[in-house]
Amino acid sequence: MFGRHRGKGSAPSAPPSAYPPLEPKIQHLATSLKYLQKHQHVHLDNQDISSLGIRCIALEFTTGKAAGDGQQFLRMHPWKSVVAIAQQHRLRQYPQISRLDDAAYLSWHGARFMSIFFESLLLLSNPEGEESSSGLVLGPHAQNPAQGTIWRMLDSGGGMKNLHRSSDTHQFDIMFLLEALDVSKPHVTAFLANQDALENNALLWGEVWCLLMIMLNRLAKPQYSHHHVIPVTIVSVSGRKLRVVQAYVDGARGITHVQRTPIINFDRGTDACWGETLTVLSWFLGEPVGKTT
Repeated sequence: MFGRHRGKGSAPSAPPSAYPPLEPKIQHLATSLKYLQKHQHVHLDNQDISSLGIRCIALEFTTGKAAGDGQQFLRMHPWKSVVAIAQQHRLRQYPQISRLDDAAYLSWHGARFMSIFFESLLLLSNPEGEESSSGLVLGPHAQNPAQGTIWRMLDSGGGMKNLHRSSDTHQFDIMFLLEALDVSKPHVTAFLANQDALENNALLWGEVWCLLMIMLNRLAKPQYSHHHVIPVTIVSVSGRKLRVVQAYVDGARGITHVQRTPIINFDRGTDACWGETLTVLSWFLGEPVGKTT
């Protein structure tokens, strides 16, 4: 993995690292996922949080900064630039969430519509749903990214497994994922649609499952296997309520660090919540940062 030169009779020396070896991380992920398989509460209780080794702190929705000593792995796209992008591409003319029938679009269907809405903005899709050759992110079927593009949207989850569930207990689905075009960045951002309601003081089972499963899927790829940290950011939606949840794992200490924003309500529609809509775009277009190796 690392370039090492060994003199005659000399012992190999590992390069200094701020992070523990990979094996404890994979073991922690596997143990956590096994626990979740056995304990499928819709909202994780205090016992679940303790057993999973979750350390949860606040995350600012408008700045992307975590409270206290929390790490920042996504630098949000500058606000002025997002406003300029919205004006240039006339994003405000895209379909309005506020016109949906509340009775017809409950938690699951509302979340799915939100995913279509944000996906169309990111790909600059036309009314027929065809993606632009110069979207804000590189589309699944596009070859050449526009200047300044740093994210690629993965087709059908990019081969990642176990990112959806439809059962009597849970219904959720990762609707789309973004990965950094720079292969030295293992960061992933995803849109998660949930049937179950978001609660400010509780994590959803599906949120934690998807965060951990994306990390495990990522570590299985040779180009990312040397990373000690796989930062995952999820835009988690139920109905028209949304929050951002981030996670990374410290395997040696058996801790899953989770950072989450307050819940943002889009019930008034994108016209009244245009500032919040652009803030979500800032998350999707943010720059992957932070030490991961």
